[in-house]
Amino acid sequence: DGILIVVRDVVRGEYAPATEEEHLDRQQQLQHQHLGHEHRGDDAFEDSIWWPAWKTAWTLRVAFIEPVMAALRATMPEVGGDPAALWRGRRAISLLPVTAPLFFVFAVPSLRVELTLGRAMACAAVGAAGSVGSYVAWPGLVGPHAPRATAHTVQGVLTVLTFVQSVMWMDLAAGELVGLFAAIGRISGVSESLLGATVFAWGISVGDMVSDTTVARSGHAATAVAACFGGPMFNLLMGLAMGLVVATGANGTVEGVRLDNEIIVLAGCQMCFLLYYMFAVPLVHKCRVTRGLAVCMLGFYILSQVLIMLVSTQVIFATPWM
Repeated sequence: DGILIVVRDVVRGEYAPATEEEHLDRQQQLQHQHLGHEHRGDDAFEDSIWWPAWKTAWTLRVAFIEPVMAALRATMPEVGGDPAALWRGRRAISLLPVTAPLFFVFAVPSLRVELTLGRAMACAAVGAAGSVGSYVAWPGLVGPHAPRATAHTVQGVLTVLTFVQSVMWMDLAAGELVGLFAAIGRISGVSESLLGATVFAWGISVGDMVSDTTVARSGHAATAVAACFGGPMFNLLMGLAMGLVVATGANGTVEGVRLDNEIIVLAGCQMCFLLYYMFAVPLVHKCRVTRGLAVCMLGFYILSQVLIMLVSTQVIFATPWM
């Protein structure tokens, strides 16, 4: 239990490893407790596993968390509300002319070109010059005596860079997760349509649900409701359309498109709910949403998920429709 608690705190960022002096003091306290309170039983055992738990948590942090945080700091500038935060991150931001383009090319495979010795030397020279130049010019841009307008301009540019790099990080992580779950689906025999309608949909929509709930609680209910409809529309039209634009541009017309039964059932359930929300709420319920109606909406979603699972496992509708 002690190991699990420490690991949980490390993941949450709430655990601060003890210094060597604090560790020695803790060991002395444990020795006194062991000599004077041997009758404590379970409590003494819990204290005795403190040091292995600390070592395990520190090992996990060094092995998994620290490399990721180092990569994030090296590719995305830490932009705070105070321009003084930029001055504190001078060294890390000076590496961006080298690390940011490398990560961007790594995250976008279509930008990769054949690397020759001349191109490598030219890119290294440009990156090094940009890094050294930004480090030298940093005091005049965001230093204590730099013009405030210049500092805010630099902060705005870095904010845009941070946004672009964060999108690249999310795209890279999403691609890896999609590949992982697709492999798990093939190994376990679960269809990709079922994974997309459940696991992937939940992962994509959790952030939208939290943000929409926050907006609604702040008193902007109309904005939250509009976002609930605008988000899926953006994913359905822009996300699907951008993928089709890339696919058709690279391979020509896409032929033989076939929709699985799960996708057809999912689209039908969504259409039924939208029609009900559009016509039944204003006409039948007189623009009133009661607790019972809200519970019915949750029940309809659960029922649709169960229906999709039954179709995916071929319990019902085993014959393909397309």
